Amino acid sequence: MDETTNAREMIVRKGEFRIANPHEMIYLIIIGVILIAALAVTIPVAISATEINTARRGDGYIFAFCMLPVYLIFGTMFGLILKGRKCEYQATEEEFIVKGPGKATEYFYYSDIQDIDSEELRLFGRHRGYIVRITTSIRTVEYHYIFGENKVFTDLNDTPFYYLGYNCGLLDKHKPEIDSEGVMDIFESMVVEQITERSRYETETEGMEITYQPRNQRRRR
Repeated sequence: MDETTNAREMIVRKGEFRIANPHEMIYLIIIGVILIAALAVTIPVAISATEINTARRGDGYIFAFCMLPVYLIFGTMFGLILKGRKCEYQATEEEFIVKGPGKATEYFYYSDIQDIDSEELRLFGRHRGYIVRITTSIRTVEYHYIFGENKVFTDLNDTPFYYLGYNCGLLDKHKPEIDSEGVMDIFESMVVEQITERSRYETETEGMEITYQPRNQRRRR
């Protein structure tokens, strides 16, 4: 949906985003340990089944086959935890509504917002999203926002909480400023470098006669 603004320049928009479980790292480690333990048991049994007599070989294959549901169940759980849970948001002219998993719905009135704080959310050292804390006069609500499929969006201003910060007047507090003078200095240095390189090339090639001889000319014997 395209964003629209009214006379007060309030952004009105709705959409979806995903959040991570606050204890996802603990769950992922537990599932990973279970999967590794299952593999540590299954692989030796399957290998030994090929080395024993034919009568016992079938028992090893049956055991390995019975372990497949374990891999499927815990592998699916691993993927669901990484995927996170879906939330729906709606930015209106007076409030910001977040409908979380289940029936949990939060209403944030712009006039009641005191602060919006954030920090990077990392999983095993990788930037996964942001931990966003919304503070009102009576409570603090925390969301573990994850990038999901929009992995190119690595700035907090690309998240739905941008609209909340803009509408309640806290955007300037968290929006990074662009250093225009620094950008101009970099541009000027690039131009000077190009001019210097061009002058050096002309000096080195001055007085040199460049001839062209077709490469496909061959002597006939």
